[in-house]
Amino acid sequence: MKLLCPVLRLICITACVLVSALTQAAMEPADNDPPNAAMQFASLDSLNDADHNRDTEAKLSLAIGDTFWTEVSGGRSRSQQQSSTDGNVLQSTLFSAGFGVAGKKWLSSINFGSRQDGSSYKQRDWTASADWSDIRFGVAIDLMNRNTEINSVSHLVGPNGGTLDIPLRETAKGNGFGLRGHVNITEALNLFAGGMKYNYDTSTVQTGTVVVNGNVGGVVNVIVNKFLSNRPLLSQRLLTRASAVSRQEQILDYSYNVGVSYQFTHFSLTVEYLNDKPIDSDDKTKTYQLESVILIGEHWSVTPQLGVSATTQFGNVGFGGLSVQYAW
Repeated sequence: MKLLCPVLRLICITACVLVSALTQAAMEPADNDPPNAAMQFASLDSLNDADHNRDTEAKLSLAIGDTFWTEVSGGRSRSQQQSSTDGNVLQSTLFSAGFGVAGKKWLSSINFGSRQDGSSYKQRDWTASADWSDIRFGVAIDLMNRNTEINSVSHLVGPNGGTLDIPLRETAKGNGFGLRGHVNITEALNLFAGGMKYNYDTSTVQTGTVVVNGNVGGVVNVIVNKFLSNRPLLSQRLLTRASAVSRQEQILDYSYNVGVSYQFTHFSLTVEYLNDKPIDSDDKTKTYQLESVILIGEHWSVTPQLGVSATTQFGNVGFGGLSVQYAW
């Protein structure tokens, strides 16, 4: 019931936004260029980093009438867990579906996203957003509800060199609220920034019998309970290795970004800085990235991306990606 309440609040807020948007859509004058014209496309995106993490996803977005659109996507990802010392990685199947409505100066949407690696990892996200913009300015509100669960076996070394294998279920449930904005300095030059604040409840429970190997040098229950009470350590186990590739799996306290974009005749160039702070840790992930949207003919575009993510614990990790899109 605790999980349903945030989800229901998110759905209710989004429903109110959509109803308001539909009312405004009915009042807006007709135009030769439908508000949802940019929502008719198919794309294939791939992002990889130097640690062999990757995220590949295909998306299809379809306009419905002149105002609505719906989209669906699916793919695969690979990401190494931050606490892993034995090469343990998440091999997740990705799925998302969404619905939106657009006007001449605004758009609103709701989306469901899922990441799952069998029974070992599950993440469910509900997100909603409402955007408004005119020729010079734009603002947006973002809402999120997340439920993450990881089932694993933790290996502990006792004082005398013996080991304990502890089966665990770790969860993070919470909400996020964010604001975004942009300013068009000229027709070509755009400045943008945004931030998101999250509030998570985390828990860790033992799900099976502890396996003891050798002499651990103490009472097993005492060692296990001490480990289970170490919340900062356990919270870190919910995090994947810091990288732009695994950013969608991070359990964060807050994040923000700033950037600048310049539109040339046939392509745009964007430079962006992102700062992500994980829960129960001061080791922020700082990401610097450069991307360019290149138009090819009337329907095609390609978007190459390069960057680096930096943390104190893992150092610098370079990444690169490519997106190909066909719009009609």
